[in-house]
Amino acid sequence: PSNSSAASDVYKRQPESEAYIRSLGFKIVGTWTMPFVPVDIGSQFRSMIDAGANYCYGNLVVLQEQKLMKDVTRLGLKEKIQVIACPYGIMEDIIKVAGKDAEGLAGVHYAAFPNELDKPGVKWAHDITKKYKHAWTTDGILGCAIGRVMIMAIKRALETKGFPITGEDLYEAM
Repeated sequence: PSNSSAASDVYKRQPESEAYIRSLGFKIVGTWTMPFVPVDIGSQFRSMIDAGANYCYGNLVVLQEQKLMKDVTRLGLKEKIQVIACPYGIMEDIIKVAGKDAEGLAGVHYAAFPNELDKPGVKWAHDITKKYKHAWTTDGILGCAIGRVMIMAIKRALETKGFPITGEDLYEAM
């Protein structure tokens, strides 16, 4: 068994991440947990605003993000708090599922767009995605990029540490 898990690795690095966020000039006023399948998150948003937050970064996927945006719209909170989505919350499908409620959602995006086949790696990701009959969206590009990074990390960890490898070995290999 490994002495390191992905979840514990994330929490070990949380102070480092928060220090970086603060170095950019942001003040962290708290952390709120949203249910995996949110029904109503109005109380969380009111609590964030009461704590002085004017930005909310959601590490959510599209279906969770659309519920969040619908509640922010329904409660008239868009003027009070800017919602920022992770790359998986700002996919093309957000417009399909949230409609006009998605207006104002900002996103952190770290991949090329599907129509940018001239960019390095995008044509490769396109061909892999089509080969396995997946939808050609930004999600496909992200998945291929993340998969490629994981394969490189596993190879490097095996070359430097040998089998078996741990989560910490993978982190160091990156």
